[in-house]
Amino acid sequence: MYQYIVVSDRLNDTDIQSATTDMFKVYENVWIVRAEHNTCADMCVALSIDTHNQKWGIVAPFNTFYGFFDPALWQKVEAWWMLP
Repeated sequence: MYQYIVVSDRLNDTDIQSATTDMFKVYENVWIVRAEHNTCADMCVALSIDTHNQKWGIVAPFNTFYGFFDPALWQKVEAWWMLP
């Protein structure tokens, strides 16, 4: 499984849930997700992020990070790393 950060004001929780295995909503329009899609491009396709659909957004790998945030986020990410 792969982890990504997804940022888009054109997606909602239902869109994200349909394309991922698990998600954590960081802010409005920002999610950390776990998915089987092995590239950012594949994740964009799964979310229908493209100019044709007028669903714009950014997908970036979430495999290295540093910061301070709600402990629930770090617990979720740590739990994902323990999964196969």
